[in-house]
Amino acid sequence: MVKVLVADDSILTRTMLKNILIENGYHVDEAVNGNEAVSKYDEIKPDLVLMDLVMPEKDGLSAIKDIIRKDSSAKIIVCSADIQDFRVSEAIEAGASDYITKPFDKEKIIAVAEKCLKSAALDEVRQDVNTERAILKDFIKNGMMRGIQALSKMINKNIKVSISDFRSIELPDIPGYIGTDCIGVNYKLTGTNTGTAALLIPRQFAYDIVCDIMGDISDDTEGTVSSVFNEMGNVFINSFLSTFDYLLDIKMTIDAPEDVTQDTILEKLNSIEFVSPVSQAYMVKGKYFIDNLEFNMFLILYTDIKSIAYKYDLKDGINYLVNDDRNSGKSFDMFKYMTKRGYKGLCITKRHPDDVRKLVGNENLPVVWLSTEDVKIPNCVCTTSLPKIGKVVQSFYGKVNKIILLIDDIEYLVDTNSKGIVNGFIEEIKSRNMQDKNILIIPSEPAYGEKEYFSQKNFEILQ
Repeated sequence: MVKVLVADDSILTRTMLKNILIENGYHVDEAVNGNEAVSKYDEIKPDLVLMDLVMPEKDGLSAIKDIIRKDSSAKIIVCSADIQDFRVSEAIEAGASDYITKPFDKEKIIAVAEKCLKSAALDEVRQDVNTERAILKDFIKNGMMRGIQALSKMINKNIKVSISDFRSIELPDIPGYIGTDCIGVNYKLTGTNTGTAALLIPRQFAYDIVCDIMGDISDDTEGTVSSVFNEMGNVFINSFLSTFDYLLDIKMTIDAPEDVTQDTILEKLNSIEFVSPVSQAYMVKGKYFIDNLEFNMFLILYTDIKSIAYKYDLKDGINYLVNDDRNSGKSFDMFKYMTKRGYKGLCITKRHPDDVRKLVGNENLPVVWLSTEDVKIPNCVCTTSLPKIGKVVQSFYGKVNKIILLIDDIEYLVDTNSKGIVNGFIEEIKSRNMQDKNILIIPSEPAYGEKEYFSQKNFEILQ
C-alpha cells in the first residue's frame, strides 16, 4: 500500500485530504507542523508527501528543504492556499514535485499524486506549473469569491446571504439580542473606519456544518468546531461584506481574525484601544441560505462610525409609487435591494422572467409573467388574467412572511382587464400589506392614473 504523509496545521484540511486518499487506496499518516513533517518523514519513509506552506514551528518551505536535503528523490506535493507566483517558484526550486491550490478538487489530487508516483520528470512537472501561472493569477484576482467557492465546494452546496436587520445597540444588550449560544471570530476594521468587529454564528449550526464536511466529530466537538470555524469565518465575512457594502452607505475592510465566543465578546470589544473615542456599536443580522438550510449570523461593529443609513429605507406596511422612467430602473433597484435585506420578492411584469431574474440577481425569483405564451418556466406563472394573478399573490402571501411585491407594467394590466378591476386588485393587496407589514412598489405609469389619484389611495410617492 502506498504511504502518504499529509502535513498541515488545519484539522479540516488534513481530514479532507486523508478521506480522499483513503478512498483511493492510500495509507495516510499526518503531521501538524513542519518539524513533525520532517521527523515523520525520517520515521515512516512515505512514498509521497502533501505539504502545506504556512504552518507553525517550521513552515512548509523549510520542511521541504530539510526533507530534500536528506532524500533528493522525495516526492512532495505542495497543497496550499498561498498561490503567489514566487511561492510556486520557491517550492519547486526547493524540490517540490507539484503544486495544488485550495479549494481542493478530488480528481486533481489523485491525478497529481499518481503522476508524481510514476516518477514524472521534474522538468516536466515544472513546465506544468509554469503553464498554469496565468490561471493562478486569475485565481488571486478573484480572492474575495475564493472563500465562498471553497466552502461551497467543501459541503457541495450553494451559499447565499441577505441582511435582515440592522440597528445600533448597547454592548450589554448583545447576548440577549442574539438569544443563542454562538462561536465566532474577532476582526480588526481597516480602511475608512477603525474599530473592531465580531462575526458570530450559532454554535449548533457551526457544529452541523462541520459534521457535514468532516463526518462525526463527537470525540472532539469543541476544539474541532472552533478550529474549522476560524477558516470558515473568512468565507462568511466576505459574503457578508459583499451584501453589507451594497445595502449600507459605508465602506470598510475587515482583517486580523481572532477566536471569540459569546461569553468573551464584551471583554474582547471593550479591550480594544482606539485613537479617538468610539461613538457607537452596531448589530447587523444576516440570514444565510445553504440549500434548504438557513440560519442567522451576527456582525457586531464597534467603531468610530458616527452614523450608518440604508441606501433605501422602505418601511414595512407602506405602499410606494415610484416616479420612474419606462424602464423602471429605480423600482427594480429598490426591489433588488430589499430582497438583499431579507425580504421575499414577487414580481408581476411583462418582461421575460429570465431578464427580470438577471436584473434582480436571483435566479429563483417568483415571477408572474404577463404573457399569453404557453411556456413552462420554473417558478413562474404566465397569465394576463387578474383573478388568476390574485390567486398567485394570495398563495404567495399565505406561504411566506416579510414580502416585497413589485407590480410592473400596470398599463398592460389595465389594457388586458379594466381600470376598475385593477383598482380593486390593488386595494386588496394594499389592505393585506398594511395588515401583514409587507411592501408594495408600483412604478408610476401615466396611463394608469395621475399621481393625485395614488396620493388619495394611501400611496407614498418616491421621486
